[in-house]
Amino acid sequence: MDRKSTLPILIASGAWLICFLLSFFLWWLTAPTGDSFARGMNRLMILLGWQAVGFLFAIASGIMAFSMSQRISSRLKWLGYTPLLVSGLCVLGVVLLVLYVQFRPG
Repeated sequence: MDRKSTLPILIASGAWLICFLLSFFLWWLTAPTGDSFARGMNRLMILLGWQAVGFLFAIASGIMAFSMSQRISSRLKWLGYTPLLVSGLCVLGVVLLVLYVQFRPG
């Protein structure tokens, strides 16, 4: 394992973590605007926007960990796959929530 193999995964995972945490922090700091039903949609767009940027870094991290899997340690592989796993579970949760709201009984 050399430094050339580890650095891109560390950078992509670190960028994902920054985007992931920043999405919640900026959501919390932003005041809701709008009227009635649309009140607070600006906060939702900030959250989803930063999550989308973080998801791109998570995909990059996972691809790099997969492509370098023969040259890196298992700990570094998990560091590369974890952002993709966490972001994927967030996306799955949103999809399941939308499907539940759309098709709920009653």
